[in-house]
Amino acid sequence: MTILIVDDEPLTQIGIQSMISSLNKADFTVCATASNGAAALDLIEQKHPDIVITDIKMPQMNGLDLIKASQERFDTPPLFIMLTNFEEFAYAKEALNYGAIEYLIKLELTPDTLLNALKKADSKLLKEAQSSKHNQSVRMLLFRERFLFSLLHDLFISDEQFELQCRDLKLQFNAPNYLVISTQLFNERVKELAESQPALLYNNAQQMLCKILSKYLSFEHITLDLQHSCFICSIYENPSDYYKTSLFPSLKAANEMLFDYFSIHLKAGIGYIVNTPGECSLSYSSAREALLHTSSTTPLIQAADYYTKDSAHDIFNISLFRSSLTQAYEEYDSKTLQSVYLSLEELFLMHPSHYAQCMDATSNILFLSISLLSDGEKIVSEIFSNDIDGYRSLYRMTSVSQLLSWLKKLFNGLCDVFDQRKKDYKTQMIRNVEAYIDQHLTSHPSLNEVAAAFGISPNYLSALFKKLSKYGFSEYITQRKIEQAKQYMQTGNYKVYEIADLLGFENAFYFSKVFKKVEGISPKDYISLNSKFIPENKADQSPSAP
Repeated sequence: MTILIVDDEPLTQIGIQSMISSLNKADFTVCATASNGAAALDLIEQKHPDIVITDIKMPQMNGLDLIKASQERFDTPPLFIMLTNFEEFAYAKEALNYGAIEYLIKLELTPDTLLNALKKADSKLLKEAQSSKHNQSVRMLLFRERFLFSLLHDLFISDEQFELQCRDLKLQFNAPNYLVISTQLFNERVKELAESQPALLYNNAQQMLCKILSKYLSFEHITLDLQHSCFICSIYENPSDYYKTSLFPSLKAANEMLFDYFSIHLKAGIGYIVNTPGECSLSYSSAREALLHTSSTTPLIQAADYYTKDSAHDIFNISLFRSSLTQAYEEYDSKTLQSVYLSLEELFLMHPSHYAQCMDATSNILFLSISLLSDGEKIVSEIFSNDIDGYRSLYRMTSVSQLLSWLKKLFNGLCDVFDQRKKDYKTQMIRNVEAYIDQHLTSHPSLNEVAAAFGISPNYLSALFKKLSKYGFSEYITQRKIEQAKQYMQTGNYKVYEIADLLGFENAFYFSKVFKKVEGISPKDYISLNSKFIPENKADQSPSAP
């Protein structure tokens, strides 16, 4: 646990350092000291301390302003312990309101009181780390769902984006063939159950369905709502053998067991077999269309039984509007969203008898809204909060005109939200991009790679970065690399050429040139000037990997 000490009195700084040293706790390390809040703010950015022990009254920037500035500037600010005199209790209480975890009276400060405060901070850091780990798991789950949804709807803007997200999620799509199964669970007496019971019933049934199919099939699964889900199956064997020995036996076994345990019936639409992951959207569209033709007497339908493969292109596919919808959801663009609605309205009215395909299209847009917006479930639920069954009122629509009314309500609600959020969106996007770059600095991220990771075009990212960030994209990466290089130098563990290699510079000469341009001095001079801050036991260590 690293600690930054901030006080305008050098003796106080020395005294606190001595106390920390006397604790004989290897977990507590003073990483730097500062004599005012402004200098401390820069050190927080450079050193990333876990804890800041700071005086309240200081020149240039006081302790309270330092806390405020840290919370505004950093996504994960350090914890603050405040130093105060007797007459500064009001300031200390204010500091606690701003998130400081403890205040210590200077005249009463002892190694024991300091240790208790540090232990309190350590305990809070541990809880935050555990919470962060949980949140990270949730974020990865959402990321995975969005990835699979994009795969089903052909929403990737490039092969590079698809491959990068596969890598980040540790997913592999290396089978010779693929097939999508669209499933629906239904219980004829579900309306008789208490309000909370259907959700529990269907959730348990979905889990059992996955467990049974996993004994026979290799797949990625995504739940669309309580009753509907999709299985993207990888086929490694001969397709005809796959149908006979794996696919149909697994679906039959699942149907029987679901009914025995939960009195739930399974319907499944089986899409076409395709050769590449990029064609899964075609298999998905045909699977959904096949699902519409299932019944209690014919619960399993293959798309091939109703259509030739070429006719599958006539099935409504949301990818027709991929570009426009992606832009609207990325940029909170209400004008583009309204344009999409007008195009859909024209299409629906041209084919008033194609209710099944219009329902399929509307369902796809609902799932897209929920999945691709960061808080899509909440937004869409609020739009339909006055409907008895919320946004699932969609499934009560029985005509194309009713579907259009439902879709118009969705789009109007989304436009209202987009208009409110558009201003803040771009700034948050840049913050997220900067955080991504910082996390992947040693892997040498390119403009194309970062744009692909966020699902936006490189040109748009470059323009947005130039408009809203302090630096252009390339300049920001250079600045962050130089900051990282300075941290490597301060450890005393790396030679200049090793740092150049770690950070992706062509050679040590070019790195030195860039470093001098940014810092005004060469790496060698920087190391000499900062050598007094490098612990002696580090100075003679041989280099090691980061």
